[in-house]
Amino acid sequence: MALSNFGSRALTGDALYDDSISRVRRDCDRIFSDFFNDFPRALSVGHVGPSTGGYIPRVDVREVDNNIVVHAELPGVPKENVNVDIRDNNLILSGENKQENDYDTSTGWVRERRFGRFQRSIPLPANVNIEKSCAKFSDGVLEIKLPRTQESTGRRINVE
Repeated sequence: MALSNFGSRALTGDALYDDSISRVRRDCDRIFSDFFNDFPRALSVGHVGPSTGGYIPRVDVREVDNNIVVHAELPGVPKENVNVDIRDNNLILSGENKQENDYDTSTGWVRERRFGRFQRSIPLPANVNIEKSCAKFSDGVLEIKLPRTQESTGRRINVE
């Protein structure tokens, strides 16, 4: 009977096969998830993603009480490394999560956390009051509130 030692856990026969298949399945799921989640953004200019050494933060965008509210997950990123800009009706989140230098690859089993530069551009409607916008960062989540202004209802212009 073959016996393989993986740290303190010993696996034999079917258990070794099941563990290997689970690992391959998990890796394939992650690869396809990264590809399909990042592909549309990879086509945009200035993309920073897994293929370039960085990552793209996950965001939720919704309207609450006449504000556009954006929540971005930035776990482990110091507040000082986060930039929020508004340019050409786009909200641009950028920054960097620096990799820890004390990670020993010879003893590491799994490394799934992402490090590096990130950038995310979110199109905004033209009716956002940039001057009254605000952002706060707590527990690895960036929250940005962008108050909406009165929408233009339009009007007819008479031709003379």
